[in-house]
Order: sequence, then structure tokens, then C-alpha cells
Amino acid sequence: MDTQDGRHGPGRHGDPGAQEPTRRRTLFAPEDFLGDFIAAPEAVLADIGCGTGFFALPAARMLSAGRVLAVDIQQESLDRLAASARQEGLANVEAIRADAAALPLPADSVDLVLMARFLLSYPERDAILHEARRVLRPGGRLYLVQWDRVPTPMGPPFALRIGQDAIAGIVERAGFAVLRLWPGPAPFYRVLAQKPQA
Repeated sequence: MDTQDGRHGPGRHGDPGAQEPTRRRTLFAPEDFLGDFIAAPEAVLADIGCGTGFFALPAARMLSAGRVLAVDIQQESLDRLAASARQEGLANVEAIRADAAALPLPADSVDLVLMARFLLSYPERDAILHEARRVLRPGGRLYLVQWDRVPTPMGPPFALRIGQDAIAGIVERAGFAVLRLWPGPAPFYRVLAQKPQA
């Protein structure tokens, strides 16, 4: 079972149980998702709740002239991510242990924020989104990959999920403009949003 956003409590923003990357790739290839919002190879991307690097490592490969700030609260997950990055020779990945609601990053310092299969199920979701907005540069983009509000044999409990009908309002209240919201691949949907230019 994937533990990234359903079976740990508030403030536990990691993926310590991710042992089956091949199984997860049968649901989707991370590169396909990342192509939705990585347009420039020199961008700085913060992967919040990065786990062991399912998205962070492919993002680092795509950002050949940029950087990936891989943020998670679980040190074990970050250690595994860092080891994988070293094995692949990816020098543009920085592992950062932090809570998503209190990022140790300067304001207006990143171009892209990714939150994949994470967030929005817990009371601190508004603080997490406000932190994402704070660290993004004006015009920077937020990309969410969310479990849809449909029954599945894996993932977070159904009661904690947020459906596509509610997500836009949550993101907009945090100060973002929603650019696109689209379903798939099942059981996920995606949201692309932007911090205002001014």
C-alpha cells in the first residue's frame, strides 16, 4: 500500500513505505506528469513531501541546468533519496528535512512547487499552500497531483480525500490562480496554478 499521503498524521509529510517504484510506475510514469509544468531546464523546483524521490529524481534529470529542493519530514526517506541521487550522479538535488508548513526557504526563491499524492487531507493544508505561495517567485507555478474522491484499494482513506469539485476553491483561497484542472490517470487528478505576477 502506498503510504505517501494517507496513513501518517498531520505534519508527517513523507513516504517511508515506498518500496515498490515499479508497481507505482504501472499507475503512471512521473516524467509524464512533470512534463505538464516543467518547461525550462534551468528552473528551481521544490518537491514538497518528496518521499524517496519518485518525482524529485526524474525532475532533476529534466532540470539539467536547474535545481531540485527535495523537502520531507522523514529523514530516512531523504537519506534514500540522497543515496539514489548520488548513484545517478545527480548533483542538482538538495535534500531538506522540514515540515511543509514551515519551509526553510527564502520568499520568492523557487520557480516551481510540486506536491504529488500529498497534502490537502489535513487541517494544516492552508498553511502548507500559503508556504508554497511564499517561496514561489511572482508568476511561479504550483502543481498538485491528488488522489480523486473515488474508492480505491490503496492510498488515503476515502473520507480524507478532496474531490475535483472542491480543490479549485481551496487553491484560490491560498492566493493562486488556477490555470488548469484535469482528471487522470485514474485514480488521480491534477491541478496547475500560478502565483500572481504582482
